[in-house]
Amino acid sequence: MIRDPAQPRHDWTLDEIEGLYALPFTELVFQAAAVHRTWFDPAEVQRSQLLSVKTGGCSEDCGYCSQSAHFDTGLKASRLMAAQAVIADAREFFFSEHFKVAIDIVLSTSTNKSVRREILEISRRARRPVETAWAEALVASGVEPSLAADIVALTLSLVRGMALRTLWDNDPKWFDHLFTVWRRMIRVFLTARTQDVARATETSA
Repeated sequence: MIRDPAQPRHDWTLDEIEGLYALPFTELVFQAAAVHRTWFDPAEVQRSQLLSVKTGGCSEDCGYCSQSAHFDTGLKASRLMAAQAVIADAREFFFSEHFKVAIDIVLSTSTNKSVRREILEISRRARRPVETAWAEALVASGVEPSLAADIVALTLSLVRGMALRTLWDNDPKWFDHLFTVWRRMIRVFLTARTQDVARATETSA
């Protein structure tokens, strides 16, 4: 019996697995490309984007990493990104096709609780570390921890609501206006908060 190498298998033998490791690299790449073409468009390229919320200055002593502050790698350390970047990241994520596809899946599987739970759990695992990183970025820029968490939560809720609104009323100009208003509100609030803290410090002194 001749097996189709492109079909999923769950009955691999140890000899077969060791045989893959023994293949020349170029042959392995050829076989992998053949399997890929069976299931995907070979001309389609997936584009992904990484966002570094902090560059350099890491306290960890990892000899292989250029981000470590323990070595002179020529990498200039930068401060963590603050509120404006939180808004930009939230807008990019929630207005992306990936988020819309996830919403479609959740809505279409409303009667299938197990699938719905699985999709929601994947979303939590993907976004919660990002939300934590943004809150830490705000704290590093001088925002109080509890306030930083509130800003991240409110920003994500606002942008998520705008993204869902596009399903029945997509108005990019209006969304741009709302983003501008929200940025101004955060800036005014943080400025006022800083002044209140300064006045309280002067009074107590």
